[in-house]
Amino acid sequence: MEKDAIEKVASAEGLEASDAPESTPSELEQLEQELEATRDQLLRTLADFENYRRRIEKEAESIGQAGKRDLLLGLLDVMDSFDQASHLTAEEAGTTEGLQAIHRQLLNLLESHGVKPFDSLGQPFDPELHEAVDTVQAEALGVEPGTIVREYQKGYRWDGRVLRPARVQVAR
Repeated sequence: MEKDAIEKVASAEGLEASDAPESTPSELEQLEQELEATRDQLLRTLADFENYRRRIEKEAESIGQAGKRDLLLGLLDVMDSFDQASHLTAEEAGTTEGLQAIHRQLLNLLESHGVKPFDSLGQPFDPELHEAVDTVQAEALGVEPGTIVREYQKGYRWDGRVLRPARVQVAR
């Protein structure tokens, strides 16, 4: 049967069967094994290249996200300053109204980029969302232990993930 295959290949190439090199069954098996090994190597190389391409795309996206994250964190510092300034006395109301307008504008800008504040006051403490910077006795305030009673800095999410945890006071 293998001799028939050799004759077919030889005739397809315009050779006489007698011109075709004589191959023993072991030589054919060896050639088939080499062909299969080469095929497997090519498939592995193709898979490796595809994995490399995906990894590079993911890394490029990650680098872009990191740059955007740094910008957003800087904007949050500005937002904190506005938050603190908005608690001015009633005598400074004109200034406070202007600051609140800027605050709303900045908040809208952040939200347009997927950054949204989350409420913490009255919520149970969650270390994924909150950073406890102070504690107070729960009985003195009439709340359950583990409840957030004061928010020093707002927490923010970005595209569903915590961008910055809220800095809070927790009842113990």
